[in-house]
Amino acid sequence: MKTAQKPMPDTETTQLQVNQWIKASPARIFTALTTPEEMTRWFARGLPCKIEANVTPGGSWRINIQRPDGSNHVAFGRYKDIVPGKKVSFTWGWEGKACSPDKPAMIEASQDDSLVTIELAEKTGGTEVTLTHERLPGTVAVERHSEGWTGCLASLADYLTQI
Repeated sequence: MKTAQKPMPDTETTQLQVNQWIKASPARIFTALTTPEEMTRWFARGLPCKIEANVTPGGSWRINIQRPDGSNHVAFGRYKDIVPGKKVSFTWGWEGKACSPDKPAMIEASQDDSLVTIELAEKTGGTEVTLTHERLPGTVAVERHSEGWTGCLASLADYLTQI
C-alpha cells in the first residue's frame, strides 16, 4: 500500500504574468473589471459567484465562488491603485481553506501577501491586458494562480465579445 506524501512547503516567493489581447476598448475592459454585476458574468469562469467591491483606493473587495462540489472559495483584498481605462491593482488573499481537497498546496494568504496588477494598453483593434500577480509563495502557487488567471482573462475576452 502506498502512502500519500504531503508536498513540502515552497519557500520561494515569486510572480506570474498573463497577457490576453481582447477585442474591446480599454475603457470597456476597465468597466468589466470594476463593476461587480459584470464581474459575476466572467470572473469565476461560469461558476456561480457573488462579488462585493468598493472600487476606490483602499476599498475592499470579496468574491465567493461556489464550486460544483458545493464548497465555497472566497478571495478578498483591498484596491491599491485605480487609473480608469489603464490600471487596477489590488491585494489578493484566500479566506480559510482556499482550495478543494485535491489541491492541498494552494496558499492561504492574508490580504497583504500578494498583489495583482492589471494593466490595459490600447492596441490596433483592441486592448492588450497584462496581469501580474506578485509575491506568491512559491512555484506551486504560481502554477495554480497562472492557470486561474489565464482562464479568467479568456473568460473576460469571451464575455466582452458576446455582449
